[in-house]
Amino acid sequence: MNEWHEMARLARRLEVDVDAELGDLAAGLMVLRSRSWRLVRRVVEGDPVGAETSVHKLHWSTLHARMCQLGLRLVGEAMRSGDGDAPGVQRLKNVYSYARAETIFAGTTQIQQEIVADRVLALPRK
Repeated sequence: MNEWHEMARLARRLEVDVDAELGDLAAGLMVLRSRSWRLVRRVVEGDPVGAETSVHKLHWSTLHARMCQLGLRLVGEAMRSGDGDAPGVQRLKNVYSYARAETIFAGTTQIQQEIVADRVLALPRK
């Protein structure tokens, strides 16, 4: 959630109106947090989690990519306004670079989608 706070601070400093996008991301983060606690509780209680973790990973990867896209737009605004050295700008650049690799960690997004289609939704294979 640190990236979300960095983006909110940077947007306020640059006077860029991204409230709707930040609100949407905040809601997605709340859903992710709730799902995370539910998964942790199930693991602690010894319940199997199975392919549900693929849904969780897809949610995180998609949400984080959207966060990084907004962060990158804000970094661009900061660079154009001459505020490229503002606190948070370098951090958002670094987070974006790392986020690209996150789509591969624990299985690519495509593989996770196939797991969800097969094991969660029980869709027929192609």
